[in-house]
Amino acid sequence: MKRIAMFSAIVALFASVALAGFDQYNSKNYTTCLNPKAVTTSAAVITNSTSTGVDIAGLPGNGCMVFAYQCNNQADAVLSFSLSSSATTNGTYATYTNADGVSAWAYTNAAGFGKILFRPNSVSRYLRVTVTPTAVTNGVAGAVLVTE
Repeated sequence: MKRIAMFSAIVALFASVALAGFDQYNSKNYTTCLNPKAVTTSAAVITNSTSTGVDIAGLPGNGCMVFAYQCNNQADAVLSFSLSSSATTNGTYATYTNADGVSAWAYTNAAGFGKILFRPNSVSRYLRVTVTPTAVTNGVAGAVLVTE
């Protein structure tokens, strides 16, 4: 009887550890860098803030910037996203380049999600997302930072 109880306890322990490894959403931090906004060619370039960006200091673990986008249904419609960072709130931003040397991401005539992986504390304190439309008459763009 003791062996069965011990075996059951070991199985339960391994099962709980295995299930914890499949946790994809719990224990994550979500920081909205750009609320979903309507994007048109006639509108000004959109950023998440005109002066300070989003403060990402102290966010733990690895991070992923997720761009949500929807272009209108025409072949030449493009939404271009770029990231810049600043160590202070003075509005002086430097272009952010990821580990692959990429600093801008563009999506053509589509709807979906794009992602950029990075470590939050590898970027300076404030992060700015900028969206530039090209030939977009009716689109939506947004950006969320997810960290562990």
